[in-house]
Amino acid sequence: MESTQAFIEIEALMKKEKDRRMFERYQAIYLQLKGKNALEISEIIGRTERTVYKYMRAYREAGIAGLQMNYSTGAPERLTKEQQEQLRHT
Repeated sequence: MESTQAFIEIEALMKKEKDRRMFERYQAIYLQLKGKNALEISEIIGRTERTVYKYMRAYREAGIAGLQMNYSTGAPERLTKEQQEQLRHT
């Protein structure tokens, strides 16, 4: 994708994004496309450089889709006492 087209696409996504965390990811890429480095971006969005580099890598590897958040399903289910007993006897 041409960088001008990418810039326009990211700008449009930022304008309609309601989720603060996704806006932040788009903003990081937007600022990168405007020529800011990772340190400058991290200071603007309030994240570490490492986080900004993660956003940049995700975007470079998978485009907009790479910026999508992977939600955790929560803590894994715990074994019941019955299941623990079954495991001990196997």
